[in-house]
Amino acid sequence: MVVYMGRYMNKIEYNILSFYLTRVLFMGGGFSLLVNVCHNNLLISSFLGMLLGYFLLFLIYKKGNINKIMKIIISLVILIINIIGVTALTSTHLLFKTPSIIVVIALVLVLLYGSKKDIKNIGWIAFILIFISSFIVGIACLNLFRYTKLTNLLPLFDTGVMDFIKGIIIFAGTSTLPNVLLIEYKGNMKFKDISIGYIIGALLMILVLFFINGTYGYEFASILRFPEYSILRNIDLFNFLTNIENIFMLEWISCIIVCGLLCFKVLRNNTKPRMFYTIISLLVFGIYTMLIMNYPNVLYVKEYFYYLFSLLMLLVLLIKKEKSK
Repeated sequence: MVVYMGRYMNKIEYNILSFYLTRVLFMGGGFSLLVNVCHNNLLISSFLGMLLGYFLLFLIYKKGNINKIMKIIISLVILIINIIGVTALTSTHLLFKTPSIIVVIALVLVLLYGSKKDIKNIGWIAFILIFISSFIVGIACLNLFRYTKLTNLLPLFDTGVMDFIKGIIIFAGTSTLPNVLLIEYKGNMKFKDISIGYIIGALLMILVLFFINGTYGYEFASILRFPEYSILRNIDLFNFLTNIENIFMLEWISCIIVCGLLCFKVLRNNTKPRMFYTIISLLVFGIYTMLIMNYPNVLYVKEYFYYLFSLLMLLVLLIKKEKSK
């Protein structure tokens, strides 16, 4: 059991949260960036990135407590990426007639309310959602295999060594960074008890990359704004239920909400109330300002966020942890 402020989180809840956190930063830019950088080396780079991420997660586990300032910075970076990603997706595909500011405020209000609850409640939300997620993911995978062509994955090793290494670093940083926020709730659990969620989540992201590259090939996939959304358009059930990609995208949105709840919880726990609400207000204003900018410029800036993830992971390991009170 993990003890936090008198409440408990068991291994199942911890790993389910880790499963969601491992996947959350890929949506909205991570997939397309990896396709652009790695080309047909995508799966090899991603698998090696998973192994590197597993090693980094082990080092953070051994370190234990994380510096408070780093937790605040990481929470804000993840929130910015997530809210921009889900707002851009809903504005262009799901709720294209709804102003972006409405989507941002609605999401933030949900997260504000949820962050008042104990970490146990966030764990229970993830536990309930995992049944829906498992069903949606299972149906999607069974449908997408038939559209995948192995010839689209060839030829291998069609990029330079530096791009190959970049892909490894991007995957490792993107998959592990959100898990940093969860480490403080590990309690007395062993690393093998908390790493299952990361492995399953990372393998699922590699499978999604396989479907993206195998369905479209890297040349076409690299020009898609949301390739993870585009492949879902191929899904049909019983040969007559089509155009259900929006329903399947609800699984991604639930992933963002779970991660957002944890980020807000970390911010609330590590700041005073006045500072917490000031940070949230500035966050909403900053995100809305970015969204009303020329969207291609926002995407250009976002590319650098994915390199920032790896830098933040390095700083987490290097910056001295705070003493336990």
